[in-house]
Amino acid sequence: MNSLMENEKSFISSLITTLYRFDYTPTREEVEDTAKALSRIPPCYEGSLDAAIEEALVALDTQMGAGTSLVDIEAGHDEEWVSKREIAWTYSKGYEKYLKSEKWHPAVVQSLSDVSTRILGHLQDPLSEGTWDRRGLVIGHVQSGKT
Repeated sequence: MNSLMENEKSFISSLITTLYRFDYTPTREEVEDTAKALSRIPPCYEGSLDAAIEEALVALDTQMGAGTSLVDIEAGHDEEWVSKREIAWTYSKGYEKYLKSEKWHPAVVQSLSDVSTRILGHLQDPLSEGTWDRRGLVIGHVQSGKT
């Protein structure tokens, strides 16, 4: 990646991080003012402020909730098994890295990871002894990463 693209990514990331520090969702005018002020801090950003502002506005409007789970309370098992085991999360860590490289906000990436871990916790530990039967259904928007 060339340094111009790296500079733009860095600026947009800084802008979004600054805007997330507000106690409320900033207006478009506040986003524009923040971008202008941030662009004057050395090393000055000389790229398109319009593109950076648009990406920041999208990031501010992008949120991911924790979701809702319906669980059979009689199906007893340890929901914390996922965090108790040493698991090599090769694919999920790679996916998190990819999402961050695509400029997803770190809080959204972390939320996705947390929800995925919680869903796995509802399943039975595949290494647990004895017989068990566990099924589930994940519902979400098309192309939202349910798989």
